[in-house]
Amino acid sequence: MAPTETDQPERVVKPLAGILQDIDRGRPHTEASVAFADAFEAVHNQGGKATVTITLTIEPAAKHNLDQLAVSAAVVSKIPRDKPKPSVWFFGRDGQPTRDDPAQPQLDLRIAEPVKARVAGEGR
Repeated sequence: MAPTETDQPERVVKPLAGILQDIDRGRPHTEASVAFADAFEAVHNQGGKATVTITLTIEPAAKHNLDQLAVSAAVVSKIPRDKPKPSVWFFGRDGQPTRDDPAQPQLDLRIAEPVKARVAGEGR
């Protein structure tokens, strides 16, 4: 009879979050957490797509000793940035950039002073 999945002993592994907290005094775990929070907020505010990549490098710590391994981590994030909003400019009559359209007549606009108004039904 062929062994089934239930015949295999259950594999127990150390949680990755705990390993990240043990590497370099938890620096990669903190960096990844902050990068994730920044990416999450940026996508919510700007849209687009963000990535947070954690690269774990595992290598022998010494040449002929495979029982001692060095584990390092690097965190890289790609976060959408604010896109600059363009301003509309016109070529002025004097050849200089201007925000006012030279083809449109100027309006005599002024700031209106606030006035006190009585609301219907008040002051009776």
